[in-house]
Amino acid sequence: MIMTPSLRKLALTTHVTSSVGWLGAVGAFLALAIAGIGNQDAQIVRAAYLAMHVTTWFVITARSRCRAACSSHTRSRGRRASQG
Repeated sequence: MIMTPSLRKLALTTHVTSSVGWLGAVGAFLALAIAGIGNQDAQIVRAAYLAMHVTTWFVITARSRCRAACSSHTRSRGRRASQG
């Protein structure tokens, strides 16, 4: 199946948005990890690790699945007309 230019643009926009969101989530995770490691207050360390847990399961994992689904869907259907 050949994608129309507008559908191809939508797929690319979805892929880029998901990828940038995933990178932002990983950056937040890294900031929380640094805050958790570099702090002596037990409550802050616990809060950082709890936030890391939530970030991992509900943001990073979900974005990774969306990104993989978008990429595989685009690859399977995303031939250009010149590629035949």
